[in-house]
Amino acid sequence: MLSQLLLVATSAFTLASALSNSGPNGPPPPFLGTSERYAILGQRGISCSPTCNINGDMGVSPASAGYITGFSLQYYSGDNYAVSSQVTGKVYASDYTDPTPSNLTTAVPYVDAQGRTDPDYVNLNGGNIGGLRFSAGLYKWSTDVYINNLLRLTGTSNDSFIFQIAGQLTTSSAIQVKLIGGVRPENVFWSVAGGIALGTTSTMVGVLSSQTKVFFDTNSVLNGRVSAGSAVSMQKATINPPPMRDTN
Repeated sequence: MLSQLLLVATSAFTLASALSNSGPNGPPPPFLGTSERYAILGQRGISCSPTCNINGDMGVSPASAGYITGFSLQYYSGDNYAVSSQVTGKVYASDYTDPTPSNLTTAVPYVDAQGRTDPDYVNLNGGNIGGLRFSAGLYKWSTDVYINNLLRLTGTSNDSFIFQIAGQLTTSSAIQVKLIGGVRPENVFWSVAGGIALGTTSTMVGVLSSQTKVFFDTNSVLNGRVSAGSAVSMQKATINPPPMRDTN
């Protein structure tokens, strides 16, 4: 009986050590290019069931402004952007006046993060990562990933986290991703091949990039940025982009 208890304790200690002792700084942060200027980028559209609160710029490309819905945009002839009472920044589309089309063409969602190799951990906890504590590192899953409880990311202001997900990323309602020890949202990267769905009143952190679509359920919050290869859909969501990194 004692040997079994010691085995369980040792296994638990090993998992805890793995989650707290990955390299001191993590992988080099992905290069974001001009996409870092935007709180939201959608290739096929951005929609909101009002009222949303977007505290930064947003844009669509190659889709036109007609694929931005729910924002009551005001566009003035001769300007290269539109405005909305739900957006504190500016709104851009591929059919607006130059130089907006070319600026959006170069503001593609980053691909650097998905191409990183030699992950520190693979398929950790079968993709069910709620309740865990991660330190800086490169994490990879060939499955869907679920966050159904408080997730803690621990480190310093210079530490970076990259999460490569081959499936979908889903958060439950009311969960939080919490940064501890000075970790900054601009150093947390979620690179997702499938869709991303944030649950009602959940709080997510980091730079989200999906090759397909991203959905924000009612009153969900992202302290970060989001880009989608398809569309970004929101229901009374809030997006708070972090400062731009100094390295780009």
